[in-house]
Amino acid sequence: MATAIKVVTAIGAILAVVGLSWLLSGAFDYFAGRKNGNPQMMDQGMTSMIAGGAMATISGGVATAIVTAMQAITF
Repeated sequence: MATAIKVVTAIGAILAVVGLSWLLSGAFDYFAGRKNGNPQMMDQGMTSMIAGGAMATISGGVATAIVTAMQAITF
């Protein structure tokens, strides 16, 4: 059971890192679009920031909920 908990925790952490990097990439796109006066690039950057932040937050919460549920299982 300990191994499964470590795997779920690692997957949650990896997804959180991916979400945060997506957020950072979106910020770069947003500011590049703002600098160049490109509203389409700004929209894409804003969407990436929102989706990346949501992915980072949700993946951490879901991984924590799964680990909590796994620890509640008794044999």
